[in-house]
Amino acid sequence: MTTFTRQFESRAMPKVASAARHFTVVEQEAVNWVRSVQPLAMHMRISAVSPNVLEFFEPDDFDPPLQNWTDEFSAGVHDLRSALDALALEIAYIDNGTVSNESDIAFPIVYRQDDPIVQENKWKNSRAVRALSRSTPASLMSRFRGCQTWQDPDTYTEDLLEVLAIIDNEDKHRFGSQINLIPSRWNEFPSFAWVDCLDEPAFDRPWLQISYDQTHTPCHVVVDLQDNIIPMVSFGNHSAHLFDLQTSLFADVQRLIQYILSGTWSEKTTLVLRGPYPIVKSGGIPNVRRLQFTGTSHPTASA
Repeated sequence: MTTFTRQFESRAMPKVASAARHFTVVEQEAVNWVRSVQPLAMHMRISAVSPNVLEFFEPDDFDPPLQNWTDEFSAGVHDLRSALDALALEIAYIDNGTVSNESDIAFPIVYRQDDPIVQENKWKNSRAVRALSRSTPASLMSRFRGCQTWQDPDTYTEDLLEVLAIIDNEDKHRFGSQINLIPSRWNEFPSFAWVDCLDEPAFDRPWLQISYDQTHTPCHVVVDLQDNIIPMVSFGNHSAHLFDLQTSLFADVQRLIQYILSGTWSEKTTLVLRGPYPIVKSGGIPNVRRLQFTGTSHPTASA
């Protein structure tokens, strides 16, 4: 085998940069909207079904552009997935490989399985793995395998790659993810003045229900909503803080790309989102096109 280093024109990092722009739009607009709204009265009461359940109701004139934020978020996720797929195709060709059908090439993402035998079979039978293996040496396929969240639990503790795939697939084929604003600082609610419970038609359908270990006295309370709500994104049967998820996915994809290129894990990222909210660094987003790859040639391939 021969070790070689090559530079090549890539579509991967421009896609990552595009994702950063989409994510930044979401964060800036969400923060600005929350800061611009007048104090809103959010109604809260104890559920009549259980004293352990709090019911929250949307305030009057509560109309954030949630669909616009969801569309921007989804576009950013698609860009990250597209970046990984573009890199996989470029790697398939980088050692003089021959690709019979480019549409079959994708960055393999195999979900975690409890049974190691099932896990191995899932990997071997993955369409993306089989397509890549036809033109990619085993030494390079091992890097794609090493990116899987189930491969090295000590190195990879979060299933961010799976989360990326779930959100991307659901948005393409199902209802997709959805951004919502929900009340935060729940532990502070008892400090507000409690009043008698009201029975009004407007409170027939709760906006949100939260179950607590402790019980409360049935009541109805008005809470100042300004600076007391957080953006959450729901996908599958999960939900996550929008800003945290965007930042994590963004950094994780860069980390995966760097590992595929070098064979070495790194905590550093080329593009940085930062601030109290992960806003793009001053100076803009570099539109990196030339990437450097270091690998080991297949014995029958020329270096």
